[in-house]
Amino acid sequence: MAPTRKQVAILKVNKAQFGTAVWLNGMKIGEHDGCFTAGYFDVTAALRWSAANDLVIRTGAHPAAVSPTVPAGTDFEKLRWTQGSTTA
Repeated sequence: MAPTRKQVAILKVNKAQFGTAVWLNGMKIGEHDGCFTAGYFDVTAALRWSAANDLVIRTGAHPAAVSPTVPAGTDFEKLRWTQGSTTA
C-alpha cells in the first residue's frame, strides 16, 4: 500500500548501472539511461493510493544495454556491485 495520499509521488532509483525502466500497475512510467546518477520517476498517475501496487524495475546488466552516448564504465571497481556480474 502507498503511504498517505500526496499531490505528487516520486520514485527514486539510486545509480542503477546500465539503465533503468519502471512500470507501475502495468503502466510504463519511464526510463533513465544514467549509470552514475539517480533516476526520478513520477508515479502519481499510476499509483493506487488505497490498494496494493505492482512495481517492476528493470536494470541493465551490460554496457551494451545503453546507447554509446551514455557513460558506462566497466573498470574493476564496478565488478563487485554490477548486477549479474561474478568475480573469481
